[in-house]
Amino acid sequence: MDVFELPLNECEAGEEGIVVALDTDAGLASRLRELGLVPGAVIRIARTGSPMIVEVGNSRFCLRGEEASRVVVRIALGPGAIPAMAGVEFSLE
Repeated sequence: MDVFELPLNECEAGEEGIVVALDTDAGLASRLRELGLVPGAVIRIARTGSPMIVEVGNSRFCLRGEEASRVVVRIALGPGAIPAMAGVEFSLE
């Protein structure tokens, strides 16, 4: 299984990953956390571009390109990838 960490705005539609960090100021980080973008959250990319449409749990929302570039996600390629990443370490920056 290959694992990659990259900004959310570099992900492809249909990919799933786990949020590992928010690389932004406290104000935007707070807003992103309110949306459910917290380290450890599973995220699915519904549409790329700006705005980008993402799904976290049962919620679906849009992020501008600049906002999405501040969310670092870990993407794993291969069967059962998300459960296999359950033990990853996370940080808030």
